[in-house]
Amino acid sequence: MRIIKTLAAALLSLACSTANAQQGAWSGDLNVMGTKLPLVFNFSADGCTLDSPAQGAKDIPAQKSVAEDGTIKVTVAMIGATFEGKMEGDCINGTFAQGALQLPLTLKRGAHCSAAAASCLKSSVVKRLKSMLLSPHPRSS
Repeated sequence: MRIIKTLAAALLSLACSTANAQQGAWSGDLNVMGTKLPLVFNFSADGCTLDSPAQGAKDIPAQKSVAEDGTIKVTVAMIGATFEGKMEGDCINGTFAQGALQLPLTLKRGAHCSAAAASCLKSSVVKRLKSMLLSPHPRSS
C-alpha cells in the first residue's frame, strides 16, 4: 500500500511540474508545404491563447490540459485545431492538427521572431521608409 501511495504522489508531482514547466510563451514554426508559419502558445495558470503573427491573429482562446503521463494537449476550438506534445528537455515536441492536416511542431520557450516573420517586418519597414523619403515635402518660405 505504501508503494502505491508513493507512486501516486510521484505521478502527481510529475504532472504538476510538467503543467508548470510550460508557463509563458512557447513558439515554433509549422512547415506548411515549404512555407514556415510561426505560432506562439501563451500558457498561463488561467489557460492558454494562440498567436499566429504572420496571419495577424493574436490571443485566440484555447484550452490546455496535461495528462498524467505528461502529454500536453491544447485545443483551439475557434479554428478547429489541436496541438499534442510532450516536454523533452527544453522543448515541447508534438503534432499540430487542423482538419485533415497533421504536422510536426516543436515549441521552444519564448516568443521568437522567425526568419519569415522578420522578413515580413523588414519588408514593411523598408516600404514605409521609402515612401517617407520619396514623398514630396512642402517647402517652407
